[in-house]
Amino acid sequence: MENRKRERIIEAGMALLLVITLLAAGQSGKIPVVKSQEIQVQADSGKENESKEKGNTENTDSETTGTEKNFGDTGKNESGSDMESVAVAASAAQYPIMGKSDVSVQEMVDMVTLAFDKADEYRMPAMILADGLLGQMMEPVTFPEPLETLPDKSDWATNGHQNKRAHHIINSLYLDPAELEAKVKERFKRYAIVEEKETRAESYLCDDAEIVVTAYGASARVAKSAVNTARKAGIKAGLFRPITLWPFPKKELQAATKSATHILDVEMSMGQMVDDVRLATECRIPVSFFGRTGGVIPTPGEVLAELKKLAGGAE
Repeated sequence: MENRKRERIIEAGMALLLVITLLAAGQSGKIPVVKSQEIQVQADSGKENESKEKGNTENTDSETTGTEKNFGDTGKNESGSDMESVAVAASAAQYPIMGKSDVSVQEMVDMVTLAFDKADEYRMPAMILADGLLGQMMEPVTFPEPLETLPDKSDWATNGHQNKRAHHIINSLYLDPAELEAKVKERFKRYAIVEEKETRAESYLCDDAEIVVTAYGASARVAKSAVNTARKAGIKAGLFRPITLWPFPKKELQAATKSATHILDVEMSMGQMVDDVRLATECRIPVSFFGRTGGVIPTPGEVLAELKKLAGGAE
């Protein structure tokens, strides 16, 4: 058991190093983490109220009110964080890639373990989507306990047959078209199982929300603070945080936006998730976008200003 724990700690460290490398490459434009979207954004005129916005840059972990709904088996960690996050990203290719995104240092630890476990269970890659803000945070963490039982691999793993069974051959290319088609269909059955069982999301103050903010990662921390301030100002705002980006929590988002008249997507990008939100809601609700790029972190004041615009108030 001690050896197993030591192995998991080493795996976690290696995975975090990989995340930092991917982030650096992603910011330089060399690795498309999620397929890019060309989204025309109407820039807000000037930088009026800049000092006011800076004043609104309160701690993004400010007090929370109301109720939260967590979809999926996430649970709370011992450090008290209620922002459990696994974001699973889709690649630009046809074959999906599970990836994990976090909003706290504790989650970065938890999601590394979960990424390894899910990749092992479903035999598919997993990617952790972190951001620079989390990468520079220092918070106490608790290492999760390793699984007592690992998934059964006896039907495919090359672990020595001792002349008691046929060879296990793992191949991705078959010259016989019919055989290759059968393999592709088998893999997509596995993806369907992942989409059915592995969606995760957090819904915050969405029961009566007229404007729902969608955000993940550090942007969700900022958005949550803005939602709380908007509620105090009489704006019925809520937050929907997809913990899995693939599989995307479509049903959960539809439930969270049942009373919404508008969706505001907040990201630290040019809108990688906008189309996912539109497709998940079947384009029945207008979706606006607000994002900052280049490492600039959106402030609660900026998000609040966008909420006021959508609510019809002056800013």
